[in-house]
Amino acid sequence: MLRVVFVVLAIMFSTCQAVAHTSSGECDIQCLRLAYAKPTDQWLAPTIDDGVAWAELAPIGTPPMPTPLSELGKRLFFETALSSDEQISCATCHDPRHAFADPRPVSLGVYDRQGTRNSQSLTHLGLDSPQHAFFWDGRAKTLHEQVLMPLTDPNEMDITLDSVPNRLANAGYLPHFRTVFGQQMTAIDINQVAHALTAYLHTLTPTPTRFDEFLKGDITALSDAELLGLHLFRTKGAVHELSFWASDERWRFSQSQSNPSRAKTPRLWQIRHHRRPCRFWQI
Repeated sequence: MLRVVFVVLAIMFSTCQAVAHTSSGECDIQCLRLAYAKPTDQWLAPTIDDGVAWAELAPIGTPPMPTPLSELGKRLFFETALSSDEQISCATCHDPRHAFADPRPVSLGVYDRQGTRNSQSLTHLGLDSPQHAFFWDGRAKTLHEQVLMPLTDPNEMDITLDSVPNRLANAGYLPHFRTVFGQQMTAIDINQVAHALTAYLHTLTPTPTRFDEFLKGDITALSDAELLGLHLFRTKGAVHELSFWASDERWRFSQSQSNPSRAKTPRLWQIRHHRRPCRFWQI
């Protein structure tokens, strides 16, 4: 829920909480209520850095309907046979109870091996405009490429891609793959695994919140503090791309490609459900 973000912003900029127009022409709460009661394309203009492509905020759309392919991907997402100790699945680090993120500062993989970063939420992938960088450091260029990388990471699932077909066949998956890809199949292909996982991830969308109701026209859905926080976020603190509350590119506090601190700006949607500490990754 974005209430946390907006309320914090309202407190941070508490000097702006005047009840009348300021000498600089800024809106009071009543003015903001009138301004944000309009359709989003008539809202007060946001502050956007030069060269940043953005789209105005919009309610969460309708998630894609499940398909046999995405249902197979769901089974694979929760399958522990895809890890060397058969204890870890994708859902271990992308917990559905926490918006498919990890509440721990740093995720743990097979044999309790500690990774280097926190696992990001997956509840936006079915709604985003096309991304060209996945993981914190952007090393995967497509989601199809990204879903296979944790399998081979020694601190995550620690298997080889060559072993995946036999692991899944031994776990009884061949009939499920035949249902989706055709009865003529004699063996599972790693690209089929990637296609299924990708299809499932595209069905994961955030749970609608009061803010979505606000975006649909219910001006009473946000408190005064939250509305002020929204306005401050759009005009004084908008680091994130507005359309889905995230930066699609890596954060630019270093121009060095070799700098390990260069990372994507995390998403804010459903931040309450992440319950993650302030430390998003370790260097």
